[in-house]
Amino acid sequence: MKVLKNELFDEFKCLAGECPETCCYGWRIIVDDETKERIMEKDGIWGKCLRLCLSGPDKNFFNYDSGSCLFHGISGLCNIQKKLGTEYMPEICRKYPREVRDYGSFATKNLDLSCICVSKMLLERDERPALIECDEESGRDRHGSNDDPQFEEIVLDSQKELIKILQVKPQLLFDPVTMDRILHGLLAYCQFAQETVLEHKDMKLTKDDGRPSYFYELCKSDDMPDAGRSYFPLPIMALNRLINTQFDLQDSRPFSMINRTIEWYHHKFDLKTEIEGQKVWTRMVTDFIREDPSRMEALLRYLQYDIQQCYSEIYENYSFVHFAVAAIMHVNMFLFLMVNYNRRKKLTPLAMAKLLSAYERAACHNLGLSKDMYAIVCDYLPVQTLEFST
Repeated sequence: MKVLKNELFDEFKCLAGECPETCCYGWRIIVDDETKERIMEKDGIWGKCLRLCLSGPDKNFFNYDSGSCLFHGISGLCNIQKKLGTEYMPEICRKYPREVRDYGSFATKNLDLSCICVSKMLLERDERPALIECDEESGRDRHGSNDDPQFEEIVLDSQKELIKILQVKPQLLFDPVTMDRILHGLLAYCQFAQETVLEHKDMKLTKDDGRPSYFYELCKSDDMPDAGRSYFPLPIMALNRLINTQFDLQDSRPFSMINRTIEWYHHKFDLKTEIEGQKVWTRMVTDFIREDPSRMEALLRYLQYDIQQCYSEIYENYSFVHFAVAAIMHVNMFLFLMVNYNRRKKLTPLAMAKLLSAYERAACHNLGLSKDMYAIVCDYLPVQTLEFST
Protein backbone atom coordinates (compact mmCIF):
# COMPACT_ATOMS: atom_id res chain seq x y z
CA MET A 1 0.00 0.00 0.00
CA LYS A 2 1.13 3.57 -0.69
CA VAL A 3 1.83 5.22 2.67
CA LEU A 4 2.56 8.91 3.20
CA LYS A 5 4.63 8.92 6.36
CA ASN A 6 5.93 11.89 8.27
CA GLU A 7 9.68 11.63 8.66
CA LEU A 8 9.29 11.92 12.44
CA PHE A 9 7.13 8.81 12.65
CA ASP A 10 10.01 6.32 12.75
CA GLU A 11 12.28 8.68 14.71
CA PHE A 12 9.90 9.01 17.66
CA LYS A 13 10.86 7.52 21.01
CA CYS A 14 8.72 8.16 24.07
CA LEU A 15 10.55 10.08 26.80
CA ALA A 16 8.66 8.05 29.43
CA GLY A 17 9.62 9.17 32.95
CA GLU A 18 11.93 11.87 31.54
CA CYS A 19 9.08 13.69 29.80
CA PRO A 20 8.69 17.35 30.96
CA GLU A 21 4.93 16.95 30.48
CA THR A 22 2.67 13.92 30.78
CA CYS A 23 -0.03 12.38 28.59
CA CYS A 24 -1.54 10.93 31.79
CA TYR A 25 -3.05 14.26 32.86
CA GLY A 26 -5.86 16.28 31.33
CA TRP A 27 -7.20 13.56 29.03
CA ARG A 28 -10.49 11.69 29.20
CA ILE A 29 -9.18 8.25 28.15
CA ILE A 30 -11.64 6.08 26.26
CA VAL A 31 -11.26 2.35 26.85
CA ASP A 32 -11.81 0.45 23.60
CA ASP A 33 -14.14 -2.56 23.58
CA GLU A 34 -11.38 -5.15 23.20
CA THR A 35 -9.41 -3.82 26.17
CA LYS A 36 -12.55 -3.45 28.27
CA GLU A 37 -13.40 -7.11 27.63
CA ARG A 38 -9.96 -8.14 28.91
CA ILE A 39 -10.44 -5.92 31.97
CA MET A 40 -13.84 -7.43 32.74
CA GLU A 41 -12.32 -10.93 32.65
CA LYS A 42 -9.24 -10.08 34.72
CA ASP A 43 -9.05 -11.91 38.06
CA GLY A 44 -7.59 -10.75 41.35
CA ILE A 45 -7.03 -7.37 42.94
CA TRP A 46 -5.82 -5.77 39.72
CA GLY A 47 -8.98 -6.84 37.91
CA LYS A 48 -11.13 -5.26 40.63
CA CYS A 49 -9.02 -2.12 40.61
CA LEU A 50 -9.28 -1.70 36.84
CA ARG A 51 -13.06 -2.20 36.89
CA LEU A 52 -13.53 0.27 39.75
CA CYS A 53 -11.68 2.91 37.73
CA LEU A 54 -13.96 2.58 34.72
CA SER A 55 -16.20 5.65 34.66
CA GLY A 56 -18.42 7.74 32.44
CA PRO A 57 -21.99 7.08 31.25
CA ASP A 58 -21.15 3.68 29.75
CA LYS A 59 -18.25 2.83 32.06
CA ASN A 60 -15.81 2.97 29.17
CA PHE A 61 -13.43 5.71 30.30
CA PHE A 62 -10.45 6.06 32.57
CA ASN A 63 -9.85 9.50 34.05
CA TYR A 64 -13.32 10.74 33.08
CA ASP A 65 -12.85 13.99 35.03
CA SER A 66 -9.69 14.76 33.02
CA GLY A 67 -7.51 15.15 36.08
CA SER A 68 -4.51 12.92 36.63
CA CYS A 69 -5.03 9.27 35.70
CA LEU A 70 -5.13 7.05 38.78
CA PHE A 71 -2.62 4.72 37.15
CA HIS A 72 -0.04 7.49 36.64
CA GLY A 73 2.82 6.55 38.98
CA ILE A 74 5.14 8.95 40.79
CA SER A 75 7.93 7.81 38.47
CA GLY A 76 5.99 9.27 35.56
CA LEU A 77 5.23 5.81 34.16
CA CYS A 78 1.95 3.91 33.76
CA ASN A 79 1.36 1.39 36.54
CA ILE A 80 -0.84 -0.74 34.27
CA GLN A 81 2.04 -1.15 31.86
CA LYS A 82 4.52 -1.83 34.67
CA LYS A 83 2.37 -4.38 36.51
CA LEU A 84 0.22 -6.01 33.81
CA GLY A 85 1.68 -5.18 30.42
CA THR A 86 0.43 -3.13 27.51
CA GLU A 87 -2.51 -5.43 26.70
CA TYR A 88 -4.48 -3.95 29.61
CA MET A 89 -3.77 -0.36 28.57
CA PRO A 90 -6.45 1.34 26.43
CA GLU A 91 -5.59 1.30 22.73
CA ILE A 92 -5.19 5.10 22.68
CA CYS A 93 -2.52 4.84 25.38
CA ARG A 94 -0.68 2.12 23.47
CA LYS A 95 -0.71 4.05 20.18
CA TYR A 96 -0.33 7.67 21.29
CA PRO A 97 1.02 9.91 19.79
CA ARG A 98 0.99 7.83 16.59
CA GLU A 99 -1.85 8.59 14.20
CA VAL A 100 -2.49 6.20 11.30
CA ARG A 101 -5.31 6.58 8.78
CA ASP A 102 -6.05 4.07 6.04
CA TYR A 103 -8.04 5.51 3.12
CA GLY A 104 -8.15 2.29 1.13
CA SER A 105 -5.82 3.14 -1.75
CA PHE A 106 -3.35 5.03 0.44
CA ALA A 107 -2.64 5.64 4.11
CA THR A 108 -1.02 8.34 6.26
CA LYS A 109 1.22 8.00 9.29
CA ASN A 110 1.79 11.00 11.53
CA LEU A 111 2.48 11.94 15.13
CA ASP A 112 0.25 14.17 17.26
CA LEU A 113 1.76 17.50 18.31
CA SER A 114 -0.08 17.38 21.64
CA CYS A 115 2.89 15.25 22.71
CA ILE A 116 5.70 17.55 23.90
CA CYS A 117 8.30 15.16 22.52
CA VAL A 118 6.83 15.45 19.01
CA SER A 119 6.65 19.26 19.24
CA LYS A 120 10.30 19.33 20.33
CA MET A 121 11.30 17.12 17.41
CA LEU A 122 9.42 19.36 14.98
CA LEU A 123 10.86 22.66 16.20
CA GLU A 124 14.39 21.67 17.22
CA ARG A 125 15.58 19.46 14.35
CA ASP A 126 17.88 21.02 11.74
CA GLU A 127 15.45 20.62 8.84
CA ARG A 128 11.69 20.45 8.52
CA PRO A 129 10.42 16.86 8.50
CA ALA A 130 9.47 15.60 5.06
CA LEU A 131 6.44 13.57 4.04
CA ILE A 132 7.90 10.33 2.72
CA GLU A 133 6.08 8.06 0.28
CA CYS A 134 6.75 4.38 0.91
CA ASP A 135 5.19 0.98 0.36
CA GLU A 136 4.11 -0.77 3.56
CA GLU A 137 1.03 -1.94 5.45
CA SER A 138 -0.98 0.59 7.44
CA GLY A 139 -1.84 -1.79 10.26
CA ARG A 140 -5.23 -0.08 10.70
CA ASP A 141 -8.81 -0.60 9.54
CA ARG A 142 -9.99 1.49 6.63
CA HIS A 143 -10.87 5.12 7.45
CA GLY A 144 -13.88 6.20 5.34
CA SER A 145 -15.24 4.81 2.10
CA ASN A 146 -14.21 7.14 -0.74
CA ASP A 147 -12.90 5.40 -3.84
CA ASP A 148 -12.08 8.13 -6.34
CA PRO A 149 -8.55 7.91 -7.79
CA GLN A 150 -8.97 11.21 -9.66
CA PHE A 151 -9.83 13.11 -6.50
CA GLU A 152 -7.06 11.30 -4.60
CA GLU A 153 -4.58 12.62 -7.16
CA ILE A 154 -5.97 16.17 -6.76
CA VAL A 155 -5.67 16.09 -2.98
CA LEU A 156 -2.20 14.56 -2.81
CA ASP A 157 -0.77 16.73 -5.61
CA SER A 158 -2.12 19.96 -4.09
CA GLN A 159 -0.78 18.87 -0.68
CA LYS A 160 2.71 18.58 -2.16
CA GLU A 161 2.39 21.97 -3.83
CA LEU A 162 1.22 23.70 -0.63
CA ILE A 163 4.25 22.30 1.20
CA LYS A 164 6.55 23.67 -1.54
CA ILE A 165 5.01 27.13 -1.16
CA LEU A 166 6.24 27.23 2.44
CA GLN A 167 9.89 26.98 1.34
CA VAL A 168 10.50 30.75 1.48
CA LYS A 169 13.81 32.59 1.13
CA PRO A 170 15.68 33.25 4.42
CA GLN A 171 15.35 37.03 4.11
CA LEU A 172 11.55 36.70 4.04
CA LEU A 173 11.53 35.14 7.51
CA PHE A 174 11.86 38.63 9.01
CA ASP A 175 8.63 39.93 7.44
CA PRO A 176 5.13 39.12 8.82
CA VAL A 177 3.71 39.84 5.34
CA THR A 178 5.30 36.55 4.23
CA MET A 179 2.86 34.51 6.31
CA ASP A 180 -0.05 36.80 5.44
CA ARG A 181 0.48 36.13 1.73
CA ILE A 182 0.80 32.37 2.30
CA LEU A 183 -2.45 32.25 4.27
CA HIS A 184 -4.26 34.41 1.71
CA GLY A 185 -3.08 32.05 -1.02
CA LEU A 186 -4.11 28.99 0.98
CA LEU A 187 -7.65 30.25 1.58
CA ALA A 188 -8.08 31.54 -2.00
CA TYR A 189 -7.07 28.16 -3.42
CA CYS A 190 -9.28 26.22 -0.98
CA GLN A 191 -12.28 28.44 -1.78
CA PHE A 192 -11.75 27.84 -5.50
CA ALA A 193 -11.35 24.09 -4.96
CA GLN A 194 -14.41 23.94 -2.69
CA GLU A 195 -16.58 25.71 -5.28
CA THR A 196 -15.29 23.40 -8.01
CA VAL A 197 -16.12 20.30 -5.97
CA LEU A 198 -19.57 21.47 -4.85
CA GLU A 199 -20.63 22.54 -8.34
CA HIS A 200 -19.10 19.44 -10.03
CA LYS A 201 -16.99 21.54 -12.37
CA ASP A 202 -13.67 20.46 -13.89
CA MET A 203 -12.45 18.09 -11.19
CA LYS A 204 -8.85 18.02 -12.32
CA LEU A 205 -7.93 21.29 -10.60
CA THR A 206 -4.56 20.97 -12.29
CA LYS A 207 -4.68 23.87 -14.74
CA ASP A 208 -2.29 26.74 -14.11
CA ASP A 209 -5.10 28.93 -12.76
CA GLY A 210 -6.45 26.18 -10.54
CA ARG A 211 -3.40 25.15 -8.52
CA PRO A 212 -2.19 26.41 -5.12
CA SER A 213 0.91 28.05 -6.63
CA TYR A 214 -1.26 30.19 -8.91
CA PHE A 215 -3.13 31.71 -5.97
CA TYR A 216 0.09 32.21 -4.01
CA GLU A 217 1.64 34.06 -6.95
CA LEU A 218 -1.45 36.29 -7.04
CA CYS A 219 -0.88 37.10 -3.37
CA LYS A 220 2.68 38.20 -4.13
CA SER A 221 1.37 40.68 -6.71
CA ASP A 222 -1.15 43.52 -6.56
CA ASP A 223 -3.97 41.08 -7.25
CA MET A 224 -4.07 39.47 -3.78
CA PRO A 225 -7.62 38.30 -3.02
CA ASP A 226 -9.20 40.06 -0.03
CA ALA A 227 -6.11 42.29 0.22
CA GLY A 228 -7.69 44.68 2.70
CA ARG A 229 -8.02 42.03 5.41
CA SER A 230 -5.14 40.70 7.49
CA TYR A 231 -4.98 36.94 7.95
CA PHE A 232 -1.67 37.25 9.81
CA PRO A 233 -1.94 38.54 12.35
CA LEU A 234 -5.67 38.24 12.94
CA PRO A 235 -7.03 41.42 14.55
CA ILE A 236 -7.25 41.84 18.29
CA MET A 237 -11.06 41.68 18.04
CA ALA A 238 -10.94 38.11 16.71
CA LEU A 239 -8.24 37.06 19.19
CA ASN A 240 -10.28 38.38 22.13
CA ARG A 241 -13.24 36.28 21.05
CA LEU A 242 -11.04 33.20 20.58
CA ILE A 243 -9.55 33.33 24.07
CA ASN A 244 -12.95 34.08 25.62
CA THR A 245 -14.14 30.60 24.62
CA GLN A 246 -12.75 29.32 27.96
CA PHE A 247 -9.78 28.16 25.98
CA ASP A 248 -7.57 28.87 29.02
CA LEU A 249 -9.65 26.58 31.26
CA GLN A 250 -8.71 23.42 29.36
CA ASP A 251 -5.69 22.94 31.62
CA SER A 252 -6.76 23.30 35.25
CA ARG A 253 -3.26 22.93 36.69
CA PRO A 254 -2.03 25.94 38.66
CA PHE A 255 0.41 28.12 36.68
CA SER A 256 -0.13 26.25 33.40
CA MET A 257 1.63 27.94 30.48
CA ILE A 258 -1.56 28.84 28.64
CA ASN A 259 -3.23 30.26 31.75
CA ARG A 260 -0.23 32.41 32.60
CA THR A 261 0.24 33.59 29.03
CA ILE A 262 -3.39 34.67 28.67
CA GLU A 263 -3.23 36.36 32.07
CA TRP A 264 -0.21 38.38 30.89
CA TYR A 265 -2.14 39.31 27.74
CA HIS A 266 -5.06 40.63 29.80
CA HIS A 267 -2.73 42.77 31.92
CA LYS A 268 -1.40 44.36 28.75
CA PHE A 269 -4.60 44.89 26.78
CA ASP A 270 -7.70 44.97 29.00
CA LEU A 271 -7.60 48.73 29.64
CA LYS A 272 -7.02 49.63 26.00
CA THR A 273 -9.68 50.46 23.44
CA GLU A 274 -9.98 48.15 20.47
CA ILE A 275 -8.25 50.69 18.21
CA GLU A 276 -5.40 51.20 20.68
CA GLY A 277 -5.08 47.47 21.26
CA GLN A 278 -4.93 46.77 17.52
CA LYS A 279 -2.07 49.25 17.02
CA VAL A 280 -0.13 47.75 19.94
CA TRP A 281 -0.76 44.17 18.77
CA THR A 282 0.35 44.87 15.20
CA ARG A 283 3.54 46.51 16.44
CA MET A 284 4.25 43.67 18.89
CA VAL A 285 3.90 41.05 16.15
CA THR A 286 6.12 42.98 13.74
CA ASP A 287 8.83 43.44 16.37
CA PHE A 288 8.54 39.82 17.49
CA ILE A 289 9.08 38.45 13.97
CA ARG A 290 11.85 40.87 13.06
CA GLU A 291 13.83 40.15 16.22
CA ASP A 292 14.44 36.49 15.40
CA PRO A 293 13.78 34.65 12.10
CA SER A 294 13.53 31.32 13.96
CA ARG A 295 10.09 32.45 15.14
CA MET A 296 8.71 32.67 11.62
CA GLU A 297 10.40 29.37 10.88
CA ALA A 298 8.56 27.81 13.86
CA LEU A 299 5.23 29.09 12.50
CA LEU A 300 6.00 27.79 9.01
CA ARG A 301 6.97 24.39 10.44
CA TYR A 302 3.69 24.26 12.34
CA LEU A 303 1.70 25.14 9.21
CA GLN A 304 3.62 22.58 7.15
CA TYR A 305 3.01 19.91 9.78
CA ASP A 306 -0.70 20.77 9.75
CA ILE A 307 -0.76 20.29 5.97
CA GLN A 308 1.12 16.99 6.31
CA GLN A 309 -1.14 15.71 9.09
CA CYS A 310 -4.62 16.98 8.23
CA TYR A 311 -4.87 17.94 4.55
CA SER A 312 -5.37 14.37 3.34
CA GLU A 313 -8.65 14.27 5.32
CA ILE A 314 -10.12 16.32 2.47
CA TYR A 315 -10.13 13.06 0.47
CA GLU A 316 -12.97 11.92 2.74
CA ASN A 317 -14.75 15.11 3.84
CA TYR A 318 -14.21 17.35 0.76
CA SER A 319 -13.83 20.30 3.17
CA PHE A 320 -11.11 22.42 1.55
CA VAL A 321 -12.34 25.63 3.17
CA HIS A 322 -12.62 24.04 6.59
CA PHE A 323 -8.98 23.01 6.41
CA ALA A 324 -7.86 26.52 5.39
CA VAL A 325 -9.86 28.29 8.12
CA ALA A 326 -8.57 25.90 10.78
CA ALA A 327 -4.97 26.35 9.56
CA ILE A 328 -5.28 30.15 9.73
CA MET A 329 -6.67 29.85 13.25
CA HIS A 330 -3.93 27.49 14.46
CA VAL A 331 -1.06 29.60 13.11
CA ASN A 332 -2.48 32.75 14.67
CA MET A 333 -3.12 31.15 18.05
CA PHE A 334 0.43 29.78 18.17
CA LEU A 335 1.65 33.27 17.30
CA PHE A 336 -0.57 34.76 20.03
CA LEU A 337 0.85 32.44 22.68
CA MET A 338 4.47 32.96 21.63
CA VAL A 339 4.25 36.78 21.48
CA ASN A 340 2.60 37.11 24.88
CA TYR A 341 4.81 34.52 26.56
CA ASN A 342 7.85 36.34 25.20
CA ARG A 343 6.83 39.50 27.07
CA ARG A 344 7.54 37.89 30.45
CA LYS A 345 9.75 34.85 29.85
CA LYS A 346 12.57 33.83 27.56
CA LEU A 347 11.09 32.14 24.52
CA THR A 348 13.46 29.20 24.16
CA PRO A 349 12.88 26.38 21.65
CA LEU A 350 11.67 24.22 24.56
CA ALA A 351 9.20 26.93 25.62
CA MET A 352 7.90 27.10 22.02
CA ALA A 353 7.43 23.33 22.00
CA LYS A 354 5.59 23.41 25.33
CA LEU A 355 3.28 26.18 24.11
CA LEU A 356 2.58 24.28 20.89
CA SER A 357 1.75 21.00 22.59
CA ALA A 358 -0.36 22.80 25.22
CA TYR A 359 -2.32 24.57 22.47
CA GLU A 360 -2.87 21.34 20.56
CA ARG A 361 -4.19 19.64 23.68
CA ALA A 362 -6.47 22.54 24.59
CA ALA A 363 -7.91 23.44 21.19
CA CYS A 364 -7.54 20.44 18.90
CA HIS A 365 -8.73 17.65 21.20
CA ASN A 366 -11.89 19.35 22.48
CA LEU A 367 -14.54 19.12 19.76
CA GLY A 368 -16.94 21.64 21.31
CA LEU A 369 -14.22 24.23 21.82
CA SER A 370 -12.84 23.63 18.31
CA LYS A 371 -16.29 24.26 16.82
CA ASP A 372 -16.67 27.53 18.74
CA MET A 373 -13.23 28.78 17.74
CA TYR A 374 -13.77 27.77 14.11
CA ALA A 375 -17.04 29.72 13.93
CA ILE A 376 -15.31 32.83 15.32
CA VAL A 377 -12.63 32.76 12.63
CA CYS A 378 -15.31 32.19 9.96
CA ASP A 379 -17.04 35.37 11.17
CA TYR A 380 -13.92 37.35 10.39
CA LEU A 381 -12.80 35.70 7.14
CA PRO A 382 -14.72 36.06 3.85
CA VAL A 383 -16.29 32.61 4.15
CA GLN A 384 -19.62 31.19 5.16
CA THR A 385 -19.65 29.19 8.37
CA LEU A 386 -19.58 25.68 6.97
CA GLU A 387 -20.45 22.60 8.97
CA PHE A 388 -17.53 21.74 11.22
CA SER A 389 -15.64 18.63 10.07
CA THR A 390 -14.41 16.08 12.59
